[in-house]
Amino acid sequence: MVRKSLLDVTGRHIAALETVLDQARCRPGEELHGRVLVTAGQEPVAADGVRMALVACVAVIDGGGEYGTGQEFHRTQVAGATRLDPGQRVELPFRYPVPWQSPLTRLYDQPLVGLSVGLHTELAVDWAPDPGELDPVQVAPTPAQEQILAALARLGFRPVGAQIQRGHLYGVGQQVPFHQVLEFAAPPGWAGRLDRFELVFLADERQSQVLLEVDKPGGFLGLGRTAYERLTVANDDAGEIDCADRIEAWLRRAVPA
Repeated sequence: MVRKSLLDVTGRHIAALETVLDQARCRPGEELHGRVLVTAGQEPVAADGVRMALVACVAVIDGGGEYGTGQEFHRTQVAGATRLDPGQRVELPFRYPVPWQSPLTRLYDQPLVGLSVGLHTELAVDWAPDPGELDPVQVAPTPAQEQILAALARLGFRPVGAQIQRGHLYGVGQQVPFHQVLEFAAPPGWAGRLDRFELVFLADERQSQVLLEVDKPGGFLGLGRTAYERLTVANDDAGEIDCADRIEAWLRRAVPA
């Protein structure tokens, strides 16, 4: 819960804005519920509405190296025009839809270190720059994604890293300007056969796709190879399909002993 003070271009206090979330933890495809508290300053306030946007900390890779930046990826208006008298306070309830391809900030009920998603609330008032503070939001996997993660855990794969990378993966229905890469350490049985195991989730209202990538150690001349696979779990089938056999069968084809 962040309390923001809106100032005009001369530094005069216009209004205080506070977002109260009923629950800061959500899953892609769900809604965040809460209320926005607006308190006017010593002058009347006329706002065109209240807008909200989700923002993720995204890694950008270019010729000069890598840096992190805030990336807005979903914006919507949650309240209409509002007018307040001096000192007046109003509570505006809201329901904010969480996009299906929101990046995850929790795996196996643990926070992913270094990854953040926040909700930005904006009161649309002329000549009042928004201070830009974010209310942290925790995004957990969907039930279908949990099936994939549970399968990897049963196979002995352990999460060791995650990054939200700006850029598009073509041909897979990506809806946001970035993708999240989750990296896993291979179990002892795969030691020496896998250099890297990564996955990307791409969900929508019907299903969750998972893009799998493994790097195999270099052979002749030290040149390694990369293998890819795509699995799909329908949201309606979550909890009914064991993906461990499918993943293990692909790995044995892609990385033979």
